[in-house]
Amino acid sequence: MTSKRIKKNKPNKRTNCAKLFIISGPSGAGKNAVVCGILKKLKNASRMVTCTTRKKRPNEKPGKDYYFLTEKEFKQRIKESDFLEWAIVHKKHYYGNSKKILEKLQKKYAIILLVIDVQGAKTIRKKALPHTSIFINAESEKKLISRIKKRKAMMSNESLKLRLASAAAEMKQAKKYDYQVTNYENRLDETIERVCAIIQKN
Repeated sequence: MTSKRIKKNKPNKRTNCAKLFIISGPSGAGKNAVVCGILKKLKNASRMVTCTTRKKRPNEKPGKDYYFLTEKEFKQRIKESDFLEWAIVHKKHYYGNSKKILEKLQKKYAIILLVIDVQGAKTIRKKALPHTSIFINAESEKKLISRIKKRKAMMSNESLKLRLASAAAEMKQAKKYDYQVTNYENRLDETIERVCAIIQKN
């Protein structure tokens, strides 16, 4: 089910620049899988890659999945006011999205997708940055928790506990977004189609 709320931030009103879409939602909802599908379907679209201080996982590629920085490098960029937003996630690692990266993408693409956690999306909503926000959710808290647990091998026990603890609170943030899309189990293609339709109409 896809629902629309009244847009208070007047997103994407300008037609002469790239359109920014914030893709957010709780951990385990399938945000990354949805965005990968969108990029295969929509031409002239690109994902904005986030910077982080956490260690690279075996299956990840620098510059494609994340820009991996040391804590010293990240803090230097904070001093230089390079980030649109940044936060310490789960009380451990820094995550942030660079203004310079966004500016480069705006010159090359018509559609920019920023996958971001609920905390980061909240920060961007407070800024005068034209965008459309889309919340990807699981069909229930029980299903979301099940998905998070399936990813246990990719996370430390501490990270797993923090994600499970924040799952319900993150799901409740959905009403603050321009659009809400439920990513039902084993129906990823349908979710991708619904999000593509939202992007194309905005």
